[in-house]
Amino acid sequence: MEALDIKLKLSEVQEALNVIPNINRGGCAIAALAMYRWLRKNRPYAHVKFILAYDSMNDFKINTELITNVNLPKVVAVAHAGIVVDMQNGEGPKVIDSLGPFGITQYTYSHIFSSEKMLLKAINTATNWNTDFNRKHVAAIAEVLDVDLSDVQIDYLAYAAEIKGTRELAELLMGNDSDARPVESAVWYVKNLWNLLLKTF
Repeated sequence: MEALDIKLKLSEVQEALNVIPNINRGGCAIAALAMYRWLRKNRPYAHVKFILAYDSMNDFKINTELITNVNLPKVVAVAHAGIVVDMQNGEGPKVIDSLGPFGITQYTYSHIFSSEKMLLKAINTATNWNTDFNRKHVAAIAEVLDVDLSDVQIDYLAYAAEIKGTRELAELLMGNDSDARPVESAVWYVKNLWNLLLKTF
């Protein structure tokens, strides 16, 4: 199964991300990184930055120091993450996540920056991300969007080293229920969920 066509709109990429279970409950920064890299690859004319939102002044201060010195050891997860993107079409910049417009005004503090290294530091070293999102889905996100997410830490079961092909990945995504419909790949799983979602509108 091939990756999603680069002719897709960004909104369709968002919809593809949004079928990933709990993507905005611990996976929002990874979704932001995936959208950023998809745009860099397929819409190089777009102006895009990351946005991190906070409810806690203490967390905001800790990560403010990290933005100025990415080598600092301490970093914390954020309340939410997304991107600021200007497609250079006259509409101006938009703040978005996988769901659509990012309601930044509901948060007290925020950072806007363009350093992938800083975002990866938060993704890979913060210990307080919501655990509802299971990082085993990162491989499916990378394959469906055709972007490199190999620098995202999976952190358990040596997952990245153990998975040799998409059948094993698909079985993990679907679970071990013997009644579950067999699938050939994680791409099949994500694309079919995405197609079902589109048909409901």
